[in-house]
Amino acid sequence: MAGLTAPVAGFQATAPSANAGKLVTEVFEHGNLLALLHVLQSSPDLGAGRPVRQLAGSSEYEQDVRDQLVVALLTVAHRLAIDPTMMGDVVVDHVGISYSVDLEGLHETLEKARWDPRGRTRVLHAICGHPAIGLALQQQAAALDTALGTIDVLPETEPQLKPLEDLPAHATADQVRAALTPEGKRVYESTDLRFRLADDRIQELLMGKELYGDPALAIRELYQNALDACRYRGARTKYLRTKHKYPGYTVGWAGEISFVQGQENGRAYIECVDNGIGMGERELREVFSHAGMRFADLPEYVEELAAWRAQGIDVYPNSRFGIGVLSYFTDFNRVHIECVAECVASPRGIASGHGTAHQPDHPRGRRREARPGVLRASGLARAGG
Repeated sequence: MAGLTAPVAGFQATAPSANAGKLVTEVFEHGNLLALLHVLQSSPDLGAGRPVRQLAGSSEYEQDVRDQLVVALLTVAHRLAIDPTMMGDVVVDHVGISYSVDLEGLHETLEKARWDPRGRTRVLHAICGHPAIGLALQQQAAALDTALGTIDVLPETEPQLKPLEDLPAHATADQVRAALTPEGKRVYESTDLRFRLADDRIQELLMGKELYGDPALAIRELYQNALDACRYRGARTKYLRTKHKYPGYTVGWAGEISFVQGQENGRAYIECVDNGIGMGERELREVFSHAGMRFADLPEYVEELAAWRAQGIDVYPNSRFGIGVLSYFTDFNRVHIECVAECVASPRGIASGHGTAHQPDHPRGRRREARPGVLRASGLARAGG
């Protein structure tokens, strides 16, 4: 962080007036830079509306900052820059083995890589000395293509995003090629052959009794996930009360988990309610509904966990593999979730987000106001639901 903020002092020293220095200070405010770094290291919801902030108010340097526009531009710029840390695990997995990625060759490939224009498409051109590098660059181009596709439709509904109309609409890795030997032969022959999982079969295995045996274990998984949510919130509460001096933060909060069993419209259900850390749309999309992912795998949680541990606050979650949620379907054939995400707090205050997930056949009219954390599993699968 010091490397990012060090130049600010120089900008302030050369500012033509105090108001100009105020603008520089507010633009490079520590909290704003951290928020932007979080965006680059995560998967931002580019369609989410963000407020317009005013900087250096009531001065000749007054500026309006369109945060949603800034986030979109930074996301595209970061993908175009091909940051080695964003290239995926496939490169790391091929370091230090018999057929290893040459790190000097990797950096040379990235330095010479370029995005060539083709209408509204950008084509990645790169010469690779290892198939893992080629595959990582294809994945990078695919991620950029997804971001550009999302951004391309935003100006139609968001007037503040009109400048984004001039961005490319697509990206491809059509010109990523294997390097040639002195004899003119490719250093590798890529068939894009990789081991993959048959999604439907694997999902059936993870949701069936073959893995868990006793269907009653689904209730245990419900409880353990709720317990983890309360443990996370308990750790965050303790941290905020001590480190950031929020003595009144969630006064009187204590973890609570409750279960209700009943019937509704002829369908048996079990409802688990907790007042833990909750989930927003991103957690629902990237963790809860993504088998193999855990809340503890999110980069912002890893950073928060390090801050907790620095204050002597430890958390020991039950979740180990991120697949326990699939056990719900050993007993039930529908899951409905209502939640409110308690986001990471800063000295400015506490932010919250909302998320709702339900099966497509869930009647829209039955959505209830979101409670802290509600998961309802219904329709007994063993009885045919």
